[in-house]
Amino acid sequence: MRKTIFAFCAAAVLVPYVTTLAWSGGKKTGGAGAVAASGLAGGAGIFAGEENAAGANAAAPAQRFVILDRGAGGESQVDVEEYLIGLVACQIPAEYELETIKAQAVLARTHIYKQMGASGAVMESALDVDYEEPQNLGVEVYRRICEAVQATRGLVIRYDGELIDPLFHRVSAGSTREGGALRPYLQPAECENDYASPDFLHEFSWTKEELAVKLNGITGAAGGMTVRPEELPQVMQVAEKDGAGYVTAMQIGAAIFTGEEVQFALGLPSSCYVFGEEDGRVTCTVKGSGHGYGFDQYGANERAKEGWSFEELIHFFFENIVLISE
Repeated sequence: MRKTIFAFCAAAVLVPYVTTLAWSGGKKTGGAGAVAASGLAGGAGIFAGEENAAGANAAAPAQRFVILDRGAGGESQVDVEEYLIGLVACQIPAEYELETIKAQAVLARTHIYKQMGASGAVMESALDVDYEEPQNLGVEVYRRICEAVQATRGLVIRYDGELIDPLFHRVSAGSTREGGALRPYLQPAECENDYASPDFLHEFSWTKEELAVKLNGITGAAGGMTVRPEELPQVMQVAEKDGAGYVTAMQIGAAIFTGEEVQFALGLPSSCYVFGEEDGRVTCTVKGSGHGYGFDQYGANERAKEGWSFEELIHFFFENIVLISE
């Protein structure tokens, strides 16, 4: 992970390139990205009924910083808006629609503010994000990300007065997932366009011996149980799925694991999967890429192509929230 401090250019989209991203789950985890901000450019405004930060959060810090705690080099601080350029660039393909990139930036800013609390500063290591050095972005990518960040400066997402967990993923399995009592703003959103994504459907297969080795990596830690190749795939049973089709509980022998535990053990792109057997090998069909909660980047980008604004995209994937400029 390469990190650096860089000089911020307030008019970056107008001048030459200056040399000088569980929340998401890894570098370039999803399709589109977006940036949050206050004082929206191009006449874009906050939705009716949404408030300005002055009224909604009078105690907000005047300025916010990310403290770069990168070891031997000591500590330094960088303004959040400046830091967002390298963060958002690492989270989303720059070729996505600008409105999608703006939405991702709002999510990224919300995450930083949430980790920061009322202090006005947060250690970079506490953010648990990947970051790309701006000089590695290329001129056009840099300008595009700058434009998205600047257009949404200061904008964050709140639910019932609190900053949300701004979850996002690359592409859903056809619908996003419900967030339950802890995240009531996450309600299933149908994403019919996702079926056309190159990241929607994945096929895997292993010899029974190969799969046994992988599964024993988690079953052994669960009490010493050993999976034998000749038992596969019969010893594997889906115990529970959620409404969007993601596996929430998987039984292997006598042990129960979460869908994500099996996903990570096998290196699958999501926990929406089904196992089978063909020609003596164990097969697995997987839908979607990522955890399936919140902002579906591919689905959002397809809607942006139809003219949706970043505000509309955010409201589609996060219910009953407000966008607030702070």
